Amino acid sequence: MILRQIKRTGIFCALSVLVSFVLSAQPNSTKIGALEWATSNLDVDAFRNGDKLMYCANKQDYDKAVYNNIPAYAYINFDPSNRGKFGAIYNMAAIMDPRGLAPNGWRIASLNDWKELRNSVKGIHELKSKMGWKKGMFDPESCVPNGTDKYGFNAIESEDYFSEKKGVVYSTFWFTSSRSSFYGLKTFILMCFKDEGAAFFSMGPVRCVKGDNLPKPVIIKKPADNIVEWVQVGYDVWMKNNLNVDTFRNGDKILEARTNEEWIAAEKSKTPAWCYYENDPANGKKYGRLYNYYATIDKRKLLPDGWIIPETENIFNLKSEVSRLLMVNPKGPMEGGLLRPPKEWNPTIYKADNSTGFTALPAGVRAETGGFESIKEYTAFWLRDSHDADFAYFFSIDDGNELFSEFRAKGTGHSIRGVWRQN
Repeated sequence: MILRQIKRTGIFCALSVLVSFVLSAQPNSTKIGALEWATSNLDVDAFRNGDKLMYCANKQDYDKAVYNNIPAYAYINFDPSNRGKFGAIYNMAAIMDPRGLAPNGWRIASLNDWKELRNSVKGIHELKSKMGWKKGMFDPESCVPNGTDKYGFNAIESEDYFSEKKGVVYSTFWFTSSRSSFYGLKTFILMCFKDEGAAFFSMGPVRCVKGDNLPKPVIIKKPADNIVEWVQVGYDVWMKNNLNVDTFRNGDKILEARTNEEWIAAEKSKTPAWCYYENDPANGKKYGRLYNYYATIDKRKLLPDGWIIPETENIFNLKSEVSRLLMVNPKGPMEGGLLRPPKEWNPTIYKADNSTGFTALPAGVRAETGGFESIKEYTAFWLRDSHDADFAYFFSIDDGNELFSEFRAKGTGHSIRGVWRQN
């Protein structure tokens, strides 16, 4: 009798919807390696705070969302009947929105999470579903179509997204939370004969993951008192201090080039070299050492195990996090001001609060001709990416809070910050 009364008032319906939402908020999952993975693609129509995403029911809606950067979702081929099998697909604006798509306690998997997954299984067959995969059109002889689905990950072969001719494409992929550029996201592709690649779509499925994929503090044995402190900024983990070592990982000494002649000679011979700013060890204690590009790419490696010289991808991630913080607090410091502490730099009219914890210090640079310049007002960090035979990329921060990336002569002396990339 009471139940019938509740139904008549509509309260029972509301409670049913609420219970259904709570139950679906936490996905079914499986533990693979160090991480816990959802066993199906994400399928939500709202952010964690309840704000709704735009639904794309057709190509016109899709174009509107993509070209206007509106957080949105759709179903494969705009067909809601695909929802149960494939989940929803999302655009970059939805995936990168700070309100968060993933359930509480979960995150959208980054490219590093996918690489951790790949390294935790013996082969991609352990991730693929037991049924539904077809022989690959590229390599039909070596392709093993169906998998064992050992962990219940349930990677299902997808239909071609938004294709006029629907059909099997012998693969599935997921958008990651890692940027490939300002306009796109890294994708992780799982095909019948390969497990990673690149694709260019404006919408895609995602998987959620949880677990600690971050490093613990590492002690460098040479010199013994140099401890690597780290800070997470967005999706990457950075060294918190500038590098200050004079040996490679194997103990080999790096050339100290003090005079202009020594510095120029190191560039001409492509010899790894370092110096203190103005050859003053006191600057090394505060700002770390300056290195030419050849030190960063030497096979003996500058950084301790698990750390790498950053790449362009890491700078996209860094700028993405800065952009997110600017949206959250538009009245706060601009760009570089979120990455640098105010007291270490020459006073300017531009605010800085180091809210990311990156702690960029104004170490200055050494020109390829040997001259020193811009201490306390500028800092720059080498990237791994080479532009050509003579120039390589770096990113820099100045006292005007500008954050940008450019290329410069490989004989220039810049600071170095490592990024965690344990594989």
